Amino acid sequence: MTSHHPTRTTLLAAMSALLFISNTTLAADDTASDKPPVITSGKVIFLKSGEDVEPIIIEEDGSISLEHEHRIVRVDGFEPDSLSVEALNPKRLRIKAVDAMSKQTLLLTDEFDNRLSIEIDIVSHSIRRLSKYLRQLFPDAKLELYDLNGSLLIRGTAPSAEELMEIYEVAEEFSPNVLKHAKLEGYENSLSRGQIPPGMRVITVRVNESQGLTHHLGPGDRVDITVSYQKRDARGLNTHGRVLLEYVPIFAPPTFMDGEQGARVSLLVTPEQASYVQLAEKKGDLSLVLRRRLDDEQMQAGAIDSTLLEELTGLPDQSATHDSASPQEDDESVTETETANNLQSEIRALHADVKRLIELLEQRQAGEKRPVEELAIPRRDFPKPATSSREPEVSTPLDVKLSTGPAGTFSGRIRLVGDVPRLEPLVKAENLSQRARKCTDEDIPDESLLVGSNGGLANVFVFPAQLPEDIDVSPYYPSPTPLTSRACRFVPHCSIVRVGQTVLLKNDDPIMCNVHTSPLRNPAVNQAIAPNEATGVEISYERTEPTVTRILDDLYPWKSAYQLVVDHNFATLTNDEGYFEVPELPPGEYRFVFWHEKLGYLHANFPITIKPDEGVDVEITSDAEPASQPSKPEVFGVEYDF
Repeated sequence: MTSHHPTRTTLLAAMSALLFISNTTLAADDTASDKPPVITSGKVIFLKSGEDVEPIIIEEDGSISLEHEHRIVRVDGFEPDSLSVEALNPKRLRIKAVDAMSKQTLLLTDEFDNRLSIEIDIVSHSIRRLSKYLRQLFPDAKLELYDLNGSLLIRGTAPSAEELMEIYEVAEEFSPNVLKHAKLEGYENSLSRGQIPPGMRVITVRVNESQGLTHHLGPGDRVDITVSYQKRDARGLNTHGRVLLEYVPIFAPPTFMDGEQGARVSLLVTPEQASYVQLAEKKGDLSLVLRRRLDDEQMQAGAIDSTLLEELTGLPDQSATHDSASPQEDDESVTETETANNLQSEIRALHADVKRLIELLEQRQAGEKRPVEELAIPRRDFPKPATSSREPEVSTPLDVKLSTGPAGTFSGRIRLVGDVPRLEPLVKAENLSQRARKCTDEDIPDESLLVGSNGGLANVFVFPAQLPEDIDVSPYYPSPTPLTSRACRFVPHCSIVRVGQTVLLKNDDPIMCNVHTSPLRNPAVNQAIAPNEATGVEISYERTEPTVTRILDDLYPWKSAYQLVVDHNFATLTNDEGYFEVPELPPGEYRFVFWHEKLGYLHANFPITIKPDEGVDVEITSDAEPASQPSKPEVFGVEYDF
């Protein structure tokens, strides 16, 4: 915050962001008569000590001025990323809305130590326009509109199902993702009378009764529906669990049938949701998670997960699977061809497992014969958060055997020359929001340029631009690798992932986080991770990526991580001292890529030649600042042209 009166600097030095509004109201509809008017820009509001101030609504990018009868000595309670506060003179402030869809609280203290609290709502232009438009088209509807992580959430009531559908259609013109939480008038009463509201459907499904939850369910209770299903991939048959639908009403008490596992529950859904639930029931097992009736906060942005829908559609029916397992010789649903194909798939999977086991044994035997000094490279550790007592998780190189002959090693070091800049923390501890302080009370470090002794540069991705066509990499499916939110940072910061490898998204922090990937070839992931999620949410990449993928947390903009997705074992990262090693390279000519998150491409086409049982050792130097062209490396023993 700046001041036009330098002599008042000490007076206003304490104006800082101290309070994060944890239960953020993201927007407000001003349909009710008691709502304050929206202030677009330029208005001056005069304040007096001891007088209540009505909430103020400001459009994004709009500004107002607040003038107090006394000198203002302190302003706090707001988020600087959402609200800009500037001192015009000792009695007047200019307030500018920066981030839409937030609710802020200004706490003013005057020279006589009187305090004044002012609520400020910042609304989006688009939300406000849509609110006015809906009010004109549907005057009898009572609606509330919110922006929820980029999705449009609609609450309230409409007098008829036809009008409610029209409201949603209009809203979808403004936002591609509409969360439909509005209800019909008298909706809850119709549930208690056992009547189906217009436009809704009642579907009865069989759910898992392992937790004994269904005995406590009644009409009007709200549940989340989860589905667990089995999916076969190259690693074998794996069980997956996903959230199907959220905040679904129970229509009638559950029923329990003799000799039948689980219970039958009647749910009130839309026609679209009904077909979705029926598909999931055929493909897997359904379970219910009870939630508070008033807790309609949606954890997933979107009523129906299109990825899950596509995945379920491609699975065989569970009932068909069970029937085929029964010894019925006259079952026409399973042909001899299908049985043979299934058997061949099982044999191929078993063959791959046996082959992998043999390869691991060969690698272990070969490793025992190699000199110790060949295997010794500095261990790559990640910085340990001050608030965690556990060891940091390290993404280690993946081990795989090739079908070609004697191999060589490509190794070396990357170091910075010249003055290395000292990076300031991304966020200082005193500037952390209240929610972030639940994770850590330390500064958030900048990990974009980690330099060891003698200039060694860590976290440089080293990988071949393209492998020779005659290289045959045996199928390999490594164990899951974690990506953990810890102390409001992603750990590890940089990692290498194989195609088909499971990435476990974990959360060691007591607050929710978000993992948002932006790959080029694979579907993007935008997944909310619950607080203290130790098991991990599974994701994987089905295709290689031509470059490194950046991972962000939409809730905490300073959080980032980087992953490279490959289908081979010839990619690695430099350790804390800048050393790298790519072992077991088959003989041939290669061109390697060196990429760093801050410096970019150190080299995009580095040629090397590997001969049987020989290695290539290089040292590459780079300036500490990004350059428009990659610098020429120092190569010991060989001179290359770039």
